[in-house]
Parts: sequence; structure tokens; C-alpha cells
Amino acid sequence: MSITATARSPKRDTLCSRRNAERIALRLHDDTWTRVSVVRTADTLQPWRVTTSPSHLDHVEMEIRS
Repeated sequence: MSITATARSPKRDTLCSRRNAERIALRLHDDTWTRVSVVRTADTLQPWRVTTSPSHLDHVEMEIRS
């Protein structure tokens, strides 16, 4: 059974937002001074992911570099 957008809690929507992914990416970059990317996924429960090593198949939406 899949979870629809209407069945998700407002807290999950906030945590899974692009804005939150960007905030986490900026904090990670500030702490590590490494390249950090925000990647869009096809997963409805985790539509955005923050990574320091995106693959060539990832859909990078934002990248932070030193």
C-alpha cells in the first residue's frame, strides 16, 4: 500500500521538503567543507536526498562547492 500526499502528516511534508534538504545541505557543507548535492528522487516518502557523492544517474537539483 502506498502513502498518498493526503495521508502524510504535515511534519513529514516539512521534513521531506526541498527547503529542508537545502538547509541540511548547507549545514553539512559548513561542517565539512566538501561538495554537497541535493538530489531529486522518485520516492514519494523521500523526494529529496542530500549526498556528498552523487552518481551519474542522480538528478542533481543543487550543488554546493567550496
